[in-house]
Amino acid sequence: MHVFRRLSYMLAVVVFGATLLVGCGGATRTTTRGNNTTAHTASVSIPKSQQLFVPFILAVQPNTVVTWQNSDSVSHTIMTTWDQSTFLNPQAFSLVATAGQKVSFTFTRPGVYDYFDNTQARWVDKDQRVRANLGVPNFPLAMEGVIWVQGHIPDVSSSAANVIPKGKVN
Repeated sequence: MHVFRRLSYMLAVVVFGATLLVGCGGATRTTTRGNNTTAHTASVSIPKSQQLFVPFILAVQPNTVVTWQNSDSVSHTIMTTWDQSTFLNPQAFSLVATAGQKVSFTFTRPGVYDYFDNTQARWVDKDQRVRANLGVPNFPLAMEGVIWVQGHIPDVSSSAANVIPKGKVN
């Protein structure tokens, strides 16, 4: 049940965020190579001294290389949360973006990827969410982001209804 609630929450966040980000761009680019294969690239920035990912939500196609540009003066560890299924974090990753450097990851599997900086926040099993560490610059806002890789997810019907359960949602 926790996974279902978490997925419902993440899907709501993705849909809401995608609605807000229409027209804002996510620095997504598509190029065609000589043999007619398509390469997708997208970027996320880590602004200096802001302790956040910009954009917070990024929608991309499968086989997109996402690059995080760390413009901060400290290193950041970028990793998926512990929840993992065919639709939530189907490819776990952990990357270290040193100060002033870039790191990249290729997203090949559709799904919703919830990631965070584990030097600024932590995963809380009890609440099934990322929580900011006490004393970080934007407390209580956690340094967290979402990447939505669009496309068919195996074993999930394209006509399946995503229902948010009634009652108290934490």
